[in-house]
Amino acid sequence: MGTSSSFTDLSTIGTSGTVPVFKCSGVIRDFLVTGNHVGASNRIQWSGINDITTWQPGTKQSDLQDLPGSGGQITHITSGEIGYIFRQNQIVRMDYVGGATVFRLSVISPNRGAVLGRTVCQDNRRVFFYADDGFFEINGDQVSAIGAEKVNRFFDLDLNKAFADRIVAATDPFNQLAIWLYPSSSDTSNTTGICDKVLIYNYATQKWSTANANASTIFSQFVGAYTVELMDIISENLDNINISLDTDFWNGGQLLLGAIDSDFKAAIFSGTENIGEIETSELELFPGTRSNIIGVRPIVDAEATVTIKTRDRLSDNSTESSVSSMNTTGINPVRQSGRYVKFNVKIPSGGAWKDAQGIDIVASRSGLRWQIKLI
Repeated sequence: MGTSSSFTDLSTIGTSGTVPVFKCSGVIRDFLVTGNHVGASNRIQWSGINDITTWQPGTKQSDLQDLPGSGGQITHITSGEIGYIFRQNQIVRMDYVGGATVFRLSVISPNRGAVLGRTVCQDNRRVFFYADDGFFEINGDQVSAIGAEKVNRFFDLDLNKAFADRIVAATDPFNQLAIWLYPSSSDTSNTTGICDKVLIYNYATQKWSTANANASTIFSQFVGAYTVELMDIISENLDNINISLDTDFWNGGQLLLGAIDSDFKAAIFSGTENIGEIETSELELFPGTRSNIIGVRPIVDAEATVTIKTRDRLSDNSTESSVSSMNTTGINPVRQSGRYVKFNVKIPSGGAWKDAQGIDIVASRSGLRWQIKLI
């Protein structure tokens, strides 16, 4: 940034061997590892050790390997001390061992991979990805399901499959989040594939949430400190800078979650809070009988509104209560009854809040009616 000169093509700086033409790459140890080559979608090739100009096999430990089996084409390669090579239906772990072998390749997932390479993201050695059958995490050699019976069915229904190739993942290491940006099916006017929703996995608490965000891509970025003079690199006009001046972005020295917004401008996730929404699963407060709910106390550090959905049979449509505001005692008064109950709490946008733990319910069991059978 701040200069008009372009990056040099890798092929023009190669001094040994033929530089491959590839679709994905990663930096594993001291090697640039490339994958999905033109004419060989299952091939990986790595540069010389600490030398991206060397590509002659056998020189400075540079070499290539065609991955066998029916795993499909290579879609993603992670970076770090060890690497994971994602194929469409297979995951291969890549460990540096040196010597004549250079890298040891171990299949850790023989029948599951990532059809879409941009659905893979990582924080150090923790790697998260979306496969045909849901969301997963790799930690070492262990592949664990993190979305089963939580978000897999929801995501499958909510994804606009016409633009499934636009899904992109990134991690927010500061907040310990793995995030998938995707176009949702609810945006029926979407004709360009711009993404409008994010699915968020907190891998510290192992909980999921969603949010709305119009963007074309997201990524983790390391930012340096900016002075007033260096702000000209982003824009010479303060009105054209869409990053709030009181955010940590200008301090630098840390990883932040960055994005390219729907207008294709660089941005970060900051600013006033959006609407915060918590919705419980459907509950049967008193098993076998109906419940009378007269109040809900949101355990949040801000003003919040409450609505309740109830029904007596699972085959019925839910009846939703009117919106109830919080009174001076912290209770949202309601009058709703039913056997199956779902609670929804909303914190208005722009409100300053940090914690939302759940709800307290003020309810009583409906009166029982005895059934007498005459014989």
